[in-house]
Amino acid sequence: MQKLLRLVTFVFLLWLGGFFVFVATLPREGDPAVAVHLLALQNEQTGIIALTGGGGRRIGAAVDLLAERRGRKVLISGVHPDTRKEELAAQFTGSDLLFDCCIDIGKRALTTKGNAIETRDWVQAEGFNTAILVTTDYHVPRARAEIHAIMPELNVVVWPVASKSAPAEGWLTSSEAWRVLMTEYMKFLAVRLGQLLPLS
Repeated sequence: MQKLLRLVTFVFLLWLGGFFVFVATLPREGDPAVAVHLLALQNEQTGIIALTGGGGRRIGAAVDLLAERRGRKVLISGVHPDTRKEELAAQFTGSDLLFDCCIDIGKRALTTKGNAIETRDWVQAEGFNTAILVTTDYHVPRARAEIHAIMPELNVVVWPVASKSAPAEGWLTSSEAWRVLMTEYMKFLAVRLGQLLPLS
């Protein structure tokens, strides 16, 4: 019984330690190291992937990157089937021309894995060898893992968008932040475990 208790305690501490490592290593908005990676990218070989969610802040960040010529085109992945491109463009002042020429919308993805599949198809069709992944900071590890699993040859550079519910500062004292981060941590672990132990 004591051996079992020690084993359970060890696994729990390992799991909890992994959670704190997960949070501590999240890429955060405004991190200078993140911006440095963008400087080395070649516009014509780079696509920008915005995953829907985050109250539109992810799409806004991707549109800004496109306006700054950090990539040649944008894919907004996971758009609701009834949403029209014109409706999205109307949410971002002065972006009509960018939406007309250089922004595609994907309506097939319902999950993060679906985003990865949609990304692969779009990247291959456009001939990109690099993608800037724009999503909420805590979602970056899982989204990047899903994309890497389906397209390991793609160079993925992340562009994290800050989360209002789980901010970089003060999350330890917020029950909402704990809930959001713990849920995402468990989802990330499930994805990684599924990739390491694929069902046959």
